Amino acid sequence: MTRTLALLVLLIPLCACFPPAKTSTVEEGPEPAPTADTAPEAPRPEAAKPQETSAEESTGPEPAKRSADTKPEMLRPKEIPVAEWTGLTFLLLEKVEMFRTHGHHLYTTPSFEDDPAPINPAIELENHRLRYEPFAGHVFTVTNVGKQPDGEYVIVGKMDTLDLTVYGKTSNGIIEGILVFDDLAEAKTRWEGTTVYSKRRLVDIYDSTKSTFRNRKVSILDPLRVLEVRPGIIPLPPKPVWLVVMLPNGSGGIIPLHYSWTNVLDKKKSPGMPWEQDILEYNPKLRHRWDPYVWETIDGHHVFVGMTKEQLMMSWGHPRKTEKVDSVTTKWIYGNSTLIMKGDTVSATMQ
Repeated sequence: MTRTLALLVLLIPLCACFPPAKTSTVEEGPEPAPTADTAPEAPRPEAAKPQETSAEESTGPEPAKRSADTKPEMLRPKEIPVAEWTGLTFLLLEKVEMFRTHGHHLYTTPSFEDDPAPINPAIELENHRLRYEPFAGHVFTVTNVGKQPDGEYVIVGKMDTLDLTVYGKTSNGIIEGILVFDDLAEAKTRWEGTTVYSKRRLVDIYDSTKSTFRNRKVSILDPLRVLEVRPGIIPLPPKPVWLVVMLPNGSGGIIPLHYSWTNVLDKKKSPGMPWEQDILEYNPKLRHRWDPYVWETIDGHHVFVGMTKEQLMMSWGHPRKTEKVDSVTTKWIYGNSTLIMKGDTVSATMQ
């Protein structure tokens, strides 16, 4: 129990992706995201620090008897457009330290930063934005939504503290730094105490004793027990829900993900469930009876000629776009890499 308590206090990660080096027999995956080693430190503010929970208290039933895959249709998340936000409750997320001086993306006045009214320095910045410290981890409920001539939306909400009315305006259809409270609650119901598998083949770790970030590689076949589901720290990474997981060797990490597509940029959305590129909710080796070489290739984030569509999707995920060549041939485009698909099989690779 002591080990698990220490684990949950220390783990605050950032997401990154590091595919292994190219080999002579396989094609390397798409270009990885920037490394988390260059990201700023992200300590938790005391006001929003989650309650520490032991493994015995938080993990629920034995993973072998319960996994998220046992109820595949459970709590299928709905994307709620901004126009329908009235009545929704949102959580103001914690931020990494270097971004806290900018406050939250909510204002104390409907005129936003253009209001000449005097400020209250205890709760707002000079541009009338909410200060970070008093409100991180608090919630607000949307009371009104109005569409603007530019296609964006202005929302009005009521904070859960100080009886404060707040205002926000979307940018590219979203408001940064907020999470649908129901998404967090449903994510807890779906995953806490279950076993998941890392689709990205890594977990993320923040070591508070050294103020360093790093990634730990895992196999896509490694069962990861979800100890806790908690709000993330943004904007690095921007995914607002974090799964605190335990690896088979007893060490741990965190997997950031989206529970729904609500308040997510259109360009960040992909087909399928919002977490499909981050986790699997089933044991892939039991579902897919593939040769060890195939699993080794997938773990290496590679592809090879002759790979099936299903194996390719397991390794690289959804392509950025596809182009039909003829009745049986399609180009699958991943960043700087293009694969030629003949039916459901990789027939060639291109750079």
